[in-house]
Amino acid sequence: MKLKTATMISAAALVSGAAFAEAYSIEFTNSDDLTNKYVLTDEGTILTPAGREFEVRFSEDRMEMCTIVPEFADICTQFDSPMKNIGDGANYQTPLLETYGTAKVVAVGQSGSQE
Repeated sequence: MKLKTATMISAAALVSGAAFAEAYSIEFTNSDDLTNKYVLTDEGTILTPAGREFEVRFSEDRMEMCTIVPEFADICTQFDSPMKNIGDGANYQTPLLETYGTAKVVAVGQSGSQE
């Protein structure tokens, strides 16, 4: 798995909670201006643009989300603010991968959809 893809997977954690009441589509732009859309499902998983799905764990206190990537590592990302509504944005950093960028909620309620 490429590091940029792993970073984007982990970055999709900015919506807090152990599982989501609704699905969230989030666009992530890293420091290299690479933008991708990920879907946080209402089952507490993340769906990648490539169609892969991973479990996520959250710490609302630390505004941190960890994506469980069995063949790689647990990739944890911290955010500077929560995002719950369309248009909300936050900065993120992923220390393990030495990456950072911005994220923005672009849709709510589209579980499993990359469109």
